[in-house]
Amino acid sequence: MEQSRTEVKGNLIEKYYKATARMFVISYTLSEGLIPGSEDIAKWSKEVCNRAAGSLEAFGYKIQPERMSKLLGLIEKYSSMEQIAHEEIVNQQKKAAHVSGPALKILLSLLSNIHLCENPEFLELMDEISRELAEQRENRRENT
Repeated sequence: MEQSRTEVKGNLIEKYYKATARMFVISYTLSEGLIPGSEDIAKWSKEVCNRAAGSLEAFGYKIQPERMSKLLGLIEKYSSMEQIAHEEIVNQQKKAAHVSGPALKILLSLLSNIHLCENPEFLELMDEISRELAEQRENRRENT
């Protein structure tokens, strides 16, 4: 930051500053007031994933209680891999992008997904999540 101007109002001196960085990276975790790598981040992430897993029923999946722990672990791994891929894509940016809002969201999502699809571990994870959810869908059909 650098000082851009100074105004004197009575006996007060107001200093105004402007940003000088070429690029700003917004961290989801920092926006939540959490310190990266902290225990709070792990708790926050686990809670977010737990809410996501618990909301699957709204989308037609009735997860059996004995399967929820495994599915939660898979969702947590997915969330972690997705966040790492997103941050890697953002860190690859070499110059200012003249895109914002929904277009930027689509661009970052596209590039992150391409990055993830190049990772065999991620593809295996997605297969496992898909099998888990398909099995729960079948269980639901059998019980109705």
